[in-house]
Amino acid sequence: MNKVVLAAYENGQKVDLYFYATSDYDRVEFDLIQHFKPMHNSARTGTYRVKAVEAAAKEKKLPKEKSVMSVTRTNTDGRSQKQEVIDYIQDLFKKERSLGSKAIVLVSGGIEKEMGWSQRLPTVCAAMYALMQSGDTVLHTTPSGKSSTIEIEYQL
Repeated sequence: MNKVVLAAYENGQKVDLYFYATSDYDRVEFDLIQHFKPMHNSARTGTYRVKAVEAAAKEKKLPKEKSVMSVTRTNTDGRSQKQEVIDYIQDLFKKERSLGSKAIVLVSGGIEKEMGWSQRLPTVCAAMYALMQSGDTVLHTTPSGKSSTIEIEYQL
């Protein structure tokens, strides 16, 4: 991001920087990106985006210690909330496969919002990590691995 901002500045473009002190950085960042849809943060402005071509460079692979998270809440239909997210994501996969997409990028905060949930990011992130297979890539993560900005590219 620093390179993008510097290049814009050097090309004479207007660069707006905002600072806001918060203990919930990831949620605030996600909400601001959703609201303002800034040019340089467009990758995380929705629930997901579809990549028409293969990713040129894979940034980060999921560390093994992040791949297992325990979530046990259960819904009234007997499914765990984690399973509900997995089912939701798998439906997105099916939809995009039927459209001929090769890959899909999902953002945890967008999934939580689309499902009408709040305060359930650990569950959403656990489901996202659980669905990862060989060739999938974590494009953005945080130290906790459980924020609204977790972004994973899944190969379809």
